[in-house]
Amino acid sequence: MQINKSITSLFVIILTCAILGSLVVQPVQAPVIRYYAGYFFNRYTYNTHVPGVYGQIICIDPYIPTQETNMISQWVTIITSYVPEVNWVQVGYRKGGIPYGGYYNGLRYFAEYYSTGTNPYYVNIVSGSGSQKDMKIFRNTTGEYWQYLTTSSGQPTSGQWHNYAVRHPYELSWEIPPSTDRTEFRTFKDNMGASWVTYKGISPYNIIDAQAFSETTVVSIYMTGTHFRELHIYDTTLYYYYWNHHVPKNDWPYTLTQTSDKEFYANGGA
Repeated sequence: MQINKSITSLFVIILTCAILGSLVVQPVQAPVIRYYAGYFFNRYTYNTHVPGVYGQIICIDPYIPTQETNMISQWVTIITSYVPEVNWVQVGYRKGGIPYGGYYNGLRYFAEYYSTGTNPYYVNIVSGSGSQKDMKIFRNTTGEYWQYLTTSSGQPTSGQWHNYAVRHPYELSWEIPPSTDRTEFRTFKDNMGASWVTYKGISPYNIIDAQAFSETTVVSIYMTGTHFRELHIYDTTLYYYYWNHHVPKNDWPYTLTQTSDKEFYANGGA
């Protein structure tokens, strides 16, 4: 009887951890374990509207074990759904490979989405250069996962700050050019006046949360030096305001220093 109780308790613990872990953005193609340190904006309580997110991230350049799936990624993202699957639009930078080919152990910008809607999907590269090989499109039974990785439109510089943003122009009356398309999302890097990659056909399109995270695939990749600051939520009339609340998350062995709602540090590795 005691053994049965122990097994039941273990199952409950595992199930709880799986549910909580699934709330963070995770690629859907390969069973690669992810480790995170950073902030949710809303997480469980969706009472704060989020027409877009902005953050400044200092670029770090840690050693990445040479294996195709190993990488570090730091980003800001908007969430349009947590259940039954996490749907997101994201922008940031990355070092290392990706689990669907094209290993590159260097620094590069990236933008991506995961969408489970039934509308046709298409992508428009509004600014910056890049070739079709930079674009990865994958589909599963419920949705589409798309990623744009490139060095052809410049690379982030280690030790320097870079600006990243995702905006939903349909809700932002001051956005130039304006948009009447609810399914359109724009990503920005460094130049906040010119969108970098624009996605259309994203569904669902009602934003319920924002996230700002550092992410690794193995704990031997060190996050030391990670620093996010100036986290903003875009506003329909005020342009933006600073994050005024957050929900922290850090997976072992990474540590999280919560300076304020709009700034944090992450360090560590094993």
